Amino acid sequence: GKSAEMVFTGVHTHTDDMSVIIFPEESVGFMVDYISIKRPPRFLRGDQPLETWLDGIRVVETQDFDIAVGGHGSYDSKNYVTLFREYIEGLRDLVAAGIAAGQSLEDLQESIYMEEYKDWISYDEFRESNINDMYNMLTREF
Repeated sequence: GKSAEMVFTGVHTHTDDMSVIIFPEESVGFMVDYISIKRPPRFLRGDQPLETWLDGIRVVETQDFDIAVGGHGSYDSKNYVTLFREYIEGLRDLVAAGIAAGQSLEDLQESIYMEEYKDWISYDEFRESNINDMYNMLTREF
């Protein structure tokens, strides 16, 4: 007697069909392996430009739900979907500025700290790999 809505985001990151499931009666959005809640991404990879991933997150931001549920135990308000996008955009901007200034990947990994996210789950564990992945995404050709 319940309904669910599957929303394809147009993104190919973790798999070729990154979708979000919305449970309207509960006002819950379920986004496994695509958008993390209170946690940086495990990796930033895919066969599409980064902007495609950001556009897909924006699709999720327009959906009608109040509680965002990630696939690794975290859930909170839908606002964390926007914060996740802002984390990726902020990391992109910092890494791009470092590349433009001639910094090496190692320099970037030593100098980029996004203090506003330091309390997120696995921030310390994922920080250097997120910088590495972002560097690779920004320097590769699609």
